[in-house]
Amino acid sequence: MTSNGRARKSPLPLGEAARSAGEGGVRAEAFAFVRPPHPSPLPEGEGVVSRQPLLRVRDVDVAYGEVQVLWGVSLDVFAGEIVALVGANGAGKSTLLSTISGLLSPRSGAIEFAGHPIAGAPTQRMVELGIAHVPEGRRLFPAMSVRDQLLLGAFRRNDRQAVERDLQRVVEIFPRVKERLHNLAGHLSGGEQQMVAIARGVMARPKLLMIDELSLGLAPVVIEALMETIGRLNAEGMTILIVEQDVQAALERATRGYVLETGHIVLQGSAETLLRDERVRQAYLGV
Repeated sequence: MTSNGRARKSPLPLGEAARSAGEGGVRAEAFAFVRPPHPSPLPEGEGVVSRQPLLRVRDVDVAYGEVQVLWGVSLDVFAGEIVALVGANGAGKSTLLSTISGLLSPRSGAIEFAGHPIAGAPTQRMVELGIAHVPEGRRLFPAMSVRDQLLLGAFRRNDRQAVERDLQRVVEIFPRVKERLHNLAGHLSGGEQQMVAIARGVMARPKLLMIDELSLGLAPVVIEALMETIGRLNAEGMTILIVEQDVQAALERATRGYVLETGHIVLQGSAETLLRDERVRQAYLGV
């Protein structure tokens, strides 16, 4: 199901979608594209603070042992944007986020954040620089209270009074979390756990918030509410990179997007352009 309740068919690879279109009387070559070697900066004034990206990924290869998962991946995230990284399950989206946050080291390529090279750096260095990663599956501690989970997000901060103010701020952003503040995380619903996981990331005061599979296992009404919250956080100045299988839900909130297919970036552009793209519509939106 998509976030608006419509049935969604299993995504076809974009190449296969193009062949299907060709079989219907449209030449498959009409859907061919050349993957640009590097993302192009947006023109000034199109929703970005600077022409220099906050996050810059160039030609990154990643493997698990001898099994390569990402090939030559390049992307940019500019300050003030919501960037959606979309694609089918198993495309390598979570692997890319794990590489950016230091959980994995790339075989080759470069990653820079706020002008600092970070490829292969330890995770604590990423946190110090201002990257917060909300992992797939929430990864909460079931026997820990919601309040303690949130404070854990600020464990490297020394400004305790500001931490308390931020705690009040995040529970205002997530009223349901406020109601569950003294409950154990293991007693929460899936939607409530996702709210806590995002709020925990916000408690770090990140320059970049990365969210992996926000909609996983959640009802459409919950997904819509979370997407609205993502929009609010962005409107307050937070830069967000979101990984999502629900292509429509992600692109409807994003500034720009990238389509990752079997470890390769195959399309990129403004979110509006990608939503109109016939290849994306056929392969991922079921239209």
